Amino acid sequence: MSPEERLLERVQQWAPRFAAGTVRNWTLLSPSLREGERFGAKLNSIGISQVPSADPLSGVDHRADVAGLAYGTSQRLIIANGRTIRRTWEWAELEEVVVLQGFVGVVLRTPDGAAHAVHQVKLHYDPLKPQPYVTAAGWVALEGCFAASQDRLDAWLERLPARVLV
Repeated sequence: MSPEERLLERVQQWAPRFAAGTVRNWTLLSPSLREGERFGAKLNSIGISQVPSADPLSGVDHRADVAGLAYGTSQRLIIANGRTIRRTWEWAELEEVVVLQGFVGVVLRTPDGAAHAVHQVKLHYDPLKPQPYVTAAGWVALEGCFAASQDRLDAWLERLPARVLV
């Protein structure tokens, strides 16, 4: 099975669990969830970059300082260090969330045209870190959290193979 097929399989297994509220990776050191909010995805070693609105997929600095961990939920994207929330984006306030090429982050676009990249920061190799397709599936799951918040999870899943298996 190719890494792309593994990524797709992992996300297709994730989606019904997320919809049912059974995805678990929340710890005592994670930020608090709101009432009714469901956990969706968690990614380590995250950087945040402002990107040009004309071409949001360019200009991402993968050497940016680590901002913390990214937590995708049914309502928002949270950037936190432990229980301390450093930044949030409410899904309802975003126009678009798109996975970066290579599945290394997401671009968040606001209605006023501003774009932010939340992305993996290049770190030294750590054999205990998950396989690349697992991390890639986490970024795709963040996009899925946004799609679910817009009541488009099923349609998003239908289009996913054409985007992943290229």
